[in-house]
Amino acid sequence: MSFSVRLTSDLVSVEAGATVPVSTEVNNKGAESDRFELQIEGIDPEWTAIPEPVFVVEAGEIHVEKAFIKVPRISESQAGNYPFVVRVRSLNSGEARTGQGVVQVKPFHYLTMEISPKKGMYSPMRKQNVFAVTVLNLGNTEHSLQLFGSDPEEACTYEFESEQIHVAPGQQKTVELEAIPSATSFLSSSRLHGFSVTGRSVETPNVLTSAQAQLEQRPFMTPAGLLLAIFLLVIGLGWFALLPKPPQVSLNLNKQSVLKGETVRVSWRAEHATSVQIMADGAPLVAEAPVNGETEFIAENAGTVVFTARASRDQRLSEPDSESLTVEEPVPSPKPVVTLKTKRRTINLSESVELEYSIENAVEAYLQPGPQKLVLNLKSIEVTPTKVGPNEYEIVATGKDGQVTTARVVINAVDKTKVVVLAFDTKPKKLEIGGGYVTISWQVSNAARVEIVGGPETVVPESPNAPGSQEFMIDKTTTFTIKAIDQNGKSVSRSLKIEVAEPSDPPIGPGDPGTGPAGIPPGTTTGGGA
Repeated sequence: MSFSVRLTSDLVSVEAGATVPVSTEVNNKGAESDRFELQIEGIDPEWTAIPEPVFVVEAGEIHVEKAFIKVPRISESQAGNYPFVVRVRSLNSGEARTGQGVVQVKPFHYLTMEISPKKGMYSPMRKQNVFAVTVLNLGNTEHSLQLFGSDPEEACTYEFESEQIHVAPGQQKTVELEAIPSATSFLSSSRLHGFSVTGRSVETPNVLTSAQAQLEQRPFMTPAGLLLAIFLLVIGLGWFALLPKPPQVSLNLNKQSVLKGETVRVSWRAEHATSVQIMADGAPLVAEAPVNGETEFIAENAGTVVFTARASRDQRLSEPDSESLTVEEPVPSPKPVVTLKTKRRTINLSESVELEYSIENAVEAYLQPGPQKLVLNLKSIEVTPTKVGPNEYEIVATGKDGQVTTARVVINAVDKTKVVVLAFDTKPKKLEIGGGYVTISWQVSNAARVEIVGGPETVVPESPNAPGSQEFMIDKTTTFTIKAIDQNGKSVSRSLKIEVAEPSDPPIGPGDPGTGPAGIPPGTTTGGGA
């Protein structure tokens, strides 16, 4: 069969995050319908989507098949041109045609900036504040950013570690910023100065990013005020330390809901206590537990289990802390259901065949021989038999609870020769008594050697695939055989029979063996007596 492939447009321009169709025109120039498989190669497979990778084109028709290209809106999808190839392969003949195109990814800009810490402080004793300015390029084009800082009151000057930085797509860079106050005062009220840092792209001036932070101006503290603060702090800490603390306990479950037979971990932590008691539905789970610990509980019955923890010290009990656990009956998972079939049970060796399958209620499935792991949501897979004769393929599917279901299909592979005897004939087809000359004509294709055998004579043409003829002399019924042999030694034979008429029995006359006197057959009674 013959077909051609053409892209309706060899340049596909797409913005990151958008979807653009790519139309491929397939012209079936053959005399019968054909099934084709469409693939896109050369670009990231995640960029492409082919709704119908296999389609049918009738004889003499032109079919347009659409695929879609969607470039993710991420920094890895860098702006630029990406060549690709659309490959269309005939599933009937195995022939393939390609069309070339270019995906042009348009640029998009997305810059973010963060300042850490968000707030700084300066006073007469501290004038230096260092901030970390982090720029992240989430677009798909690189930028050189010019950095500058400002505040409405012009209370500070700003010095960057580097006033210009280069940020590639997906790259993050951090530079140090030192904010220096223009003036400080020993006696002043606290004030907040807001400032902003802006980064503007050198290549694209309308692309910029900014972030804000604050500087707090604090007054100088007097020694008396400092001593008073220290004195009050010491008094408060001593009073707090002398207060008796009541015992406290917190209870935690690593799971809030489990199936029957599963294990849950119960942990607790207590303060100002000497022991802890853990209860499960009113029954002691741990009678005298350490203040910090954990234990395991096996859920044997369905329902709700309430855990309670109480800490104690010097016969003083804490408030109880409770957690509930829901125990459910496990639901048995259904057994996997597998079907496996093929439309062609007999194929040529090394030829591919499509296996159609469906898999339900399975967590994984493998195709034997292999094993080859199958994609559960697909419906078919292409295999190539490796031996002559029956080739068995089996799908083994495993369910959630370990149930196994299998399905089998057998493909018979035959090793056929490609040589063909196109013509083998004779003129005439019958001869009269005594025989005569006959002309044998032939024509073959894909042959490496041809032999024409007629009785004891064998003819081997010099050009095996060229039409030929040979004259033979025969005197009796003879069978002629043509044998065409390919490069692998496989052959095809055809025979034809030329009949030569046999002579009929001669009439009985005088002198012939088996006759009586005067040509009268023995046993014949002659007249003439009484």
